Amino acid sequence: MQWLATGERLTKQTFDEYRKEGGLVFCHYGANAHEMVDNFMAEPTTIVASDAIPYVDHCSHPRSAGTFCRVLRVYVREERTLTLMDALRKMSYLPARRLERFCPAMLMKGRLQVGCDADITLFDHETVGDNATFTASNAPSTLSHVIVNGVFVVRDGVYQAEAVAASPPGRAVHGGRGAAEGAAPRLRKDAGLAAALLEVAVPFLGSGE
Repeated sequence: MQWLATGERLTKQTFDEYRKEGGLVFCHYGANAHEMVDNFMAEPTTIVASDAIPYVDHCSHPRSAGTFCRVLRVYVREERTLTLMDALRKMSYLPARRLERFCPAMLMKGRLQVGCDADITLFDHETVGDNATFTASNAPSTLSHVIVNGVFVVRDGVYQAEAVAASPPGRAVHGGRGAAEGAAPRLRKDAGLAAALLEVAVPFLGSGE
């Protein structure tokens, strides 16, 4: 167990002391945790998600900031547990497919396809990676560009704070079959076609241009 504020590993004594004070504590899994995650990652139906742990005083679990870039760095580039296409599928297309039945707006997500929402991340395969740690949990990942609804949120690796604050480009995604405006176009495609579309786009997206 680790006390987030200082990075200190807790003993029974310090745990009891900090418990009176209150704060965030992280529990680390045992020595076989990495092997377990490897097995889960290799499973074709596994979907990658960040768990969306909120920030408290600018602190959270490092997965809040680094989950997806960690997958690209560790499980694609370094360990080769996944191919790049499999990783992208687990982080975009599969989550959208999982949710679209309950949220029609997700039919417009997870696909590089004409008519879909322009939410796109561009990265260099050789440098993309996570930088968040337990003591610097909000450290931004190494990316080239992030586009939300057609607007740059990260450009050339720099967060566009003023532009985003002035006019946030993101739109809320609501559940329920009646949540979408009008009838959502049926853009569902099989996984093979989605992968084919991404194969055309990834060489360009990965260039960082």
